[in-house]
Order: sequence, then C-alpha cells, then structure tokens
Amino acid sequence: MTGQGGVCREDLIALDLLGQIWGDACDIGVRADGTWWCRRKDGTSGAHTAASPGELHTMITAGHVFLPARRTS
Repeated sequence: MTGQGGVCREDLIALDLLGQIWGDACDIGVRADGTWWCRRKDGTSGAHTAASPGELHTMITAGHVFLPARRTS
C-alpha cells in the first residue's frame, strides 16, 4: 500500500481498509492527485486506476470473481 504526499486523512483510512481486504492479492495506492490504483501481485494483469476507493474496490472485486488470485500464506 502506498500513499503519496498530499493525500488526505480519509484517503489514508480507505487505503488502509483496502489493504486489509486486498493487500495479500494486490498492490494498492493513491496518488496525490486523488487517482487510485491497483496491480495484482500474481502478475496476471497490469495496473488499473479508479477515481475513488469505492470504484477501485468494485474493480478489484470484479476481477477476482472471474480470476481469483493465488494467495500466499
């Protein structure tokens, strides 16, 4: 999980929550301009961007329904 300078407190909270849910399967971050991004750790897709944490969560969920990520323990 990465947040870059200028990220507001609410975004940091959302970033932490998304990391708790998806952190085993995805690298997740938010840029200073408010763009959210994720990249699957298993390398099956490139980076994806979204305008909000909710939109990113929906994108990740849709991607994992059809192609579940391999989880490491």
